[in-house]
Amino acid sequence: MVVSRWGQYLTSRHFIVITDQKALKFLLEQKLHTGSQLKWIIKLMQFDFTIEYKKGKQNKVADALSRIPAVELASLTLGVVRSDLLQTIMSSWDSDTELRKLIHKLSILKEDIKGFSFINQQLRWKVHGGHSGIDHTYRRITSLFYWKGLRRDVEDYIKGCEICQKCKYDKATYLGLFQPLAIPSLAWASVSMDFIEGLPKSKGKEVIWVVVDRLTKYVHFVALSHPYTALDIANLFMEHVFKLHCLPEDIVSDRDPIFTSKVWRELFAMQGVTLKTSTADRRTN
Repeated sequence: MVVSRWGQYLTSRHFIVITDQKALKFLLEQKLHTGSQLKWIIKLMQFDFTIEYKKGKQNKVADALSRIPAVELASLTLGVVRSDLLQTIMSSWDSDTELRKLIHKLSILKEDIKGFSFINQQLRWKVHGGHSGIDHTYRRITSLFYWKGLRRDVEDYIKGCEICQKCKYDKATYLGLFQPLAIPSLAWASVSMDFIEGLPKSKGKEVIWVVVDRLTKYVHFVALSHPYTALDIANLFMEHVFKLHCLPEDIVSDRDPIFTSKVWRELFAMQGVTLKTSTADRRTN
């Protein structure tokens, strides 16, 4: 995996592979190989390398973190946040009649009531917290509260939070709700299409263009060879699909450069066909 990822830096130069698995030292010398070893050999044969065996306990640099005592390792990974907020909240329970009754019930019943629990002398609710970044925090707050300038306040708070600056939270766009496609009313009223690439050449062809009717699941397979343009695919569409089934009402595809090109969009816009492109998280599938 590492060799594949950094292959551009390892090509045309000699390098050493250090492993703590002694059997791998003889990987290129043995005659019998397992299926996994054959896959490794195929990927490694293009490189100039030497495999060296080194005991795990001698590889102190790479293996250092795994050999640190648990207490020392915890000090590296855990941070202590000092605040009197918890004591302030706990002291407020004594002045609140409803909370005193709730704590008393939780202590007797030993089970959750309306999402509340009393664990380790702490009153807790089922809502989970965490340092999840600006977008996630903003959406969670807006599900419960609203005030003017909420977004700005959340951004200022996250930027000033020490833990949020240290944590590597997910910065991907919020996924939102799934958007299932409507069921077509007629055959070939809605089609989906995609390319299957990376195939071995057969009679000069190495790509299969797949066009599927979303209602009947009837499929057309069209063999292609590189290079091809949006105009080439449009001509093939007229030859293999249009002459048999006429124009569909909409076409569903991924964001392949062919399907997002101006020629493709303008051509079908002139015919009144709606183009629907699915996103990477497949929300429109």
